[in-house]
Amino acid sequence: MQTSRLHILLADNNEIYRYGLKLLLEEAGFAVTATASDSQALLSVAKHMPPDILLINTDIRDSSILKTISQVRDFSIFTGIIAICSSHEKLCIAKAEDAGAHAVLSASCEKKELLDTIDNVRMRIQSRENGPSILKPAANHIRQRLYTTDQKQLLSPKEIEIIRMICQGFSTKEIGHALSQGARTVDGYRRIILKKIEARNPVDIVMYAIRNGLHQV
Repeated sequence: MQTSRLHILLADNNEIYRYGLKLLLEEAGFAVTATASDSQALLSVAKHMPPDILLINTDIRDSSILKTISQVRDFSIFTGIIAICSSHEKLCIAKAEDAGAHAVLSASCEKKELLDTIDNVRMRIQSRENGPSILKPAANHIRQRLYTTDQKQLLSPKEIEIIRMICQGFSTKEIGHALSQGARTVDGYRRIILKKIEARNPVDIVMYAIRNGLHQV
């Protein structure tokens, strides 16, 4: 992919952070066509000039940000949305995904992880553009949530997917590449999964998956 043709909308309420991230992205060859300091400005820009990628700093204490992610996803299905979580990362990941983000990163992620995620998300969006048909993402209210039968713990679709990939022998790096997530984010999911199902290691995860019909041998 030619990054010079990739247009990014950067949204964050911190002016210094926006400026620094803008410089970093432009040095990497991306075109930051606009920045926004709040949800209203973001929506105004995105509606008139839909970006290839929306990078948005997600604060779960501000419900309007999560609503904005859903709105952008609804009117611009070819915009890749990457949420950056700066606090309460476990909860932020779940809420950002529910809102429609294609990928979620920690605010402490490294430069390479950010750039790789942008590339991966855009490739996924482009593959959808080039497909035989375009389907609007399903509404959030019909996204399935699965309960495990023995632990009665709530597992998200993403956690189920990661469990299945662990069972297939995927490494953290391979899972991250397949899901357009950074290694730290995948490790965060692993920790959440271990806690939810009361497991100690990957072997326990595999055994749990087999017992609960998530993986067949």
